[in-house]
Amino acid sequence: MPIRSNRKTETYYDQFSRSGDVAQSPYPWIFPFGDRGLFLGGQGGSPQEDREWIDYLDITTTGNAADFGDLIDGNRVIQGCSNAARGVVAGGTDSPGNIIQYNTIATLGNATDFGDLSQARRGVAAGGSKTRGVFAGGQSPSPGSVPGGSGQETIDYITMDTTGDAQDFGNLPYSRTGMFGASNGTVMIIGGGDDGNEADDLARLTIATTGNAVDFGSLDPSGSFGYKAFGGAASDATRWIIGGGRLNQPGPAGYRTDQIEYVNYGNYTNSSDFGNLRSPVFFNTGATSNATRALFSGGDAGGSLRSYIDFVTVQTTADAGDFGDLVPHTGSGPRQLHAAYSGQA
Repeated sequence: MPIRSNRKTETYYDQFSRSGDVAQSPYPWIFPFGDRGLFLGGQGGSPQEDREWIDYLDITTTGNAADFGDLIDGNRVIQGCSNAARGVVAGGTDSPGNIIQYNTIATLGNATDFGDLSQARRGVAAGGSKTRGVFAGGQSPSPGSVPGGSGQETIDYITMDTTGDAQDFGNLPYSRTGMFGASNGTVMIIGGGDDGNEADDLARLTIATTGNAVDFGSLDPSGSFGYKAFGGAASDATRWIIGGGRLNQPGPAGYRTDQIEYVNYGNYTNSSDFGNLRSPVFFNTGATSNATRALFSGGDAGGSLRSYIDFVTVQTTADAGDFGDLVPHTGSGPRQLHAAYSGQA
């Protein structure tokens, strides 16, 4: 009796990867989602300093995070992504600002050096697939300054299962830092950001290729507060979702927002309203998701940092609920400008 090959499965995988239409894929396991969420680095604690902390939790439950290990050194304005097994973070404010580091998500412990970005920068947007990590935009590190201002259009990529320096992927349609970025394992969506003023553009790229990102719409087209940067972004297989961020003009809570918005993959138009976080916040860049939930953590809630974690069910539209808190490593858990990703425990 002849042995049946799995060529049909491979054909379906190739088909849906090329098209980017993951909403129709019969094989959801090919996408980089897992139930363990990690929160890495950032600025916080008492005294408020750049931190090397890594926390973790089970996204399917609710409760406080636990200690996972440490980054190579303390850093803020970093961002990361994963392929479900390995997570990577890149960039940052502290010199040299080009370091990429990784850990194995299933194993508690400290991060290890991976390689370097093509240019030192902070405030990159990140998205991953089973094979690649992509880092877009950012700005030159400046340890003593508030994040924001003139950014870069550079897009780098790495091969997740190896180690080594990042390679050229292409360019953004604009030079930005502090953009909202996340992927569904095939397409990465990038929105907003800061180029001297907060922006509202949306762009996308296909992770398996190389080339320039394509502009396709705007944030909050029906409101007054679509121009924003330095908030949280996450994704499931079919929906990209963002929350919080720093506005370019004062709203009801000053320059902070509690707005949550979403874009459905395959329907590349302007974002739609989802609901609200539990409080207006910016610099809440530590956001992640599994296949059903998205978490938004930390940030500046108005002169003080917060430690709590919000959650939403991605395929609904509703306000966020209380999940728990980040680890109080120095007797104080609040932090901002940190990274997050998820994977398999």
